[in-house]
Amino acid sequence: MALDLAKFAKAFYEEAQEHLSAMEAILVTAEAAGPGDDALDALFRAAHSVKGGAAAFGHAELSTFTHDLETLLDPVRKRTRALDPALVTLLLWSVDMMRAHVAALDRGVAPDERAMGEIQAAVRAACAQAPLATIEPPPAPCLDDEEDDADDFGFFDPPAIEQAAAPQPVAVEAPATHADASSIRVNIAKIDGLVNLVGELVITEAMLADASRAFAYDVQGRFASALELLARNTRNLQEAILGVRMVPISFTFSRLPRLARDVSERLGKDVELEIVGEETELDKGLVERITDPLVHLVRNAIDHGIEAPAARAAAGKRERGLIEVRARHEGGMIVISVADDGAGLDRQRILAKARELGIEADPAWSDADVWRLVLRPGFSTSAEITDVSGRGVGMDVVSRNVQALGGSLEIDSAAGVGTTITIRLPLTLAILDAMSVAIDGETYVLPLANIEQSLQPHPGQFGSVGGRDVLRLGDEWLPVVGLGDIFAGSGCESAGHGLLVVLESEGRRAALRVDDILGQHQVVLKSLEDNYRRIGGLTGATILGDGRVAFILDIACIVGRAHGAVAHGEAHGSARVA
Repeated sequence: MALDLAKFAKAFYEEAQEHLSAMEAILVTAEAAGPGDDALDALFRAAHSVKGGAAAFGHAELSTFTHDLETLLDPVRKRTRALDPALVTLLLWSVDMMRAHVAALDRGVAPDERAMGEIQAAVRAACAQAPLATIEPPPAPCLDDEEDDADDFGFFDPPAIEQAAAPQPVAVEAPATHADASSIRVNIAKIDGLVNLVGELVITEAMLADASRAFAYDVQGRFASALELLARNTRNLQEAILGVRMVPISFTFSRLPRLARDVSERLGKDVELEIVGEETELDKGLVERITDPLVHLVRNAIDHGIEAPAARAAAGKRERGLIEVRARHEGGMIVISVADDGAGLDRQRILAKARELGIEADPAWSDADVWRLVLRPGFSTSAEITDVSGRGVGMDVVSRNVQALGGSLEIDSAAGVGTTITIRLPLTLAILDAMSVAIDGETYVLPLANIEQSLQPHPGQFGSVGGRDVLRLGDEWLPVVGLGDIFAGSGCESAGHGLLVVLESEGRRAALRVDDILGQHQVVLKSLEDNYRRIGGLTGATILGDGRVAFILDIACIVGRAHGAVAHGEAHGSARVA
């Protein structure tokens, strides 16, 4: 009976992408630090594994291409040929081509055999010791036709960049590591189904606990013990299922060394990329959606942040620039930072550009407020558009993507020292640590990570700016906002009584009026867009223990509108402090 290999094809495509990702990582690391024997052996084994799998599944073109690649790698492995930068570049082009070829096979479309043939000719010429400088492989085929415009936060002086002749790396979703024999592949949709079921179980358990409190008699004995055991097991099951979705952020970080190498080479800069915290875990859904923002930040740090070697030497810096990408857990959040030791942001230039674009900007603003201007759509101080940047949409996209994930973004910069951009994200998109509050007879949910404190202020703490209420907290005046400002655009009532919850988002604070604080608990997030439609000021909904639906407030929206209202009132009205 003939063995049907078709059902194993998907596993081959996934494993091939893993081998290709490993080859790319080895090549980039070997070029920077010098190849060791183990690394060269691993490089050859990865190519050989792809070749064997391709032959087994009848992909003759891929098998032949990888065989030629083995021929090129063999003298490198035997140390009879140096792994110089030109050869590394050709090998990386080859990896890109194989990655695109495998992705095409996986999608059931015809691979670009012409492009593969031209790079294969370059590999064979290199095997014959032809000078690599004469080899000009064509660009690797792209997997989609979308132009990547969202790539610039142009607030540095950009260098003039020639259109690169080198092919661009093909962006293909692929795992970064090879699964060992103790693991199995599970479709992420099945994991999502489990997460959803556990979420429903959490809601049901909360309903049961709430109903027990409504009994006319005290719940004691075996029933009370059973409720407690159910709550404990539900919590443990929830943590276990969510843990299955947690993956190391190295899945995203593994793409950055290749990106840094290619961009710095195209720009003629010498850049060292340091990555810390690769083992930090977060939800797989977050890993996939944070990749593009990180790619934008690293690319722009090289393009705009890091100066040219001559400029760095003139400034007394070492010619090699440094970019540090760090990840860590902090207070139930994951914190990712991208820091460079470049020129820093130009405050005066940002303010001048804001005035040119008709954006309200006050020279008396703090640095933090000025830096936030670069997050505006279309804001760019670049003098020209290049193939790397200049369209002024990159940081806007980064900021919106981070906010869509329930996170925040902060910018810190010092002239001549560098810039640090910090992203804070929840560990998972499925469960939220939250506080429930009562406002106008309804229950709303506030993410606990955005709550700084709650207080019952006295009348002497209030003032007014342009007709808007503000609260004095320490040495700072905070705007006071009610839900009427968010959903109906109405003015705030007097804040002389009631409770306030101080919220923080992206380095800014505001005080939200509430009638009562109901308590802290975990809630299961439900998407409004999937079940109804998107509503400004809300990020989702949840089901409470009594079966009612409660909306989750968008803290970034609340804080942003509060500060915008005060700034507008300050510009068009008078200020009064009580």
